[in-house]
Amino acid sequence: NLLLGILAAIALGALLGLILGFFTISLSGDQVVVGIAFNLLMLGTTSFVYRAFFAVGTQQPQVQGLQALPLPILESISLLGPLFFRQTPLVYATYLLVLISFIAIFRTTWGLKLLAVGESPEAAETLGIDVSRTRYLSLIICGMFCALGGAFLSVGASSIFVDNMTAGRGYIALAILVLGQRHPIGVAGAALLFGFADALQLRTQIIDIQIPF
Repeated sequence: NLLLGILAAIALGALLGLILGFFTISLSGDQVVVGIAFNLLMLGTTSFVYRAFFAVGTQQPQVQGLQALPLPILESISLLGPLFFRQTPLVYATYLLVLISFIAIFRTTWGLKLLAVGESPEAAETLGIDVSRTRYLSLIICGMFCALGGAFLSVGASSIFVDNMTAGRGYIALAILVLGQRHPIGVAGAALLFGFADALQLRTQIIDIQIPF
């Protein structure tokens, strides 16, 4: 069941965000060190669990992945239509999440508290803002978003699980975050730029272009 699989991924992402918060917030661990440790731990854990359930063989189990859901009228727009409006529901959900994130961060009281905690936790605490709780909540939400992106790789972009299928995209996400200046719309634009570059290098490999070396 694809919906249950996606919900399970989101729930696990929230749990891992909570655990990450325990190490970085409650224990004051270095975020970079803890993040790298989590990355390596999850890489090994997913491979181990996959082999425990499905063993290792040449025939990989597959699921019926999410199907593209073209949007009427919008899909017929020249060039942009096939790129943006012939996608799976998870991709459309991403469009909404960018808008929701922008509104939540810059147009709500909670978002302003979040910005205050990030920029000056001491000043935020003097205003009565619970810094630890705000940080925990933000990490849980981020964990859910990250898990949603990972779920897309297995049920949206493909129909199988492959070891290390993220292929270091988490580190690229950090670069996208910096390039987008931590702004939801800026991050979305940077992600499109990186995605365009990745797609371009894949497609140019199958085009017979005579470029001398």
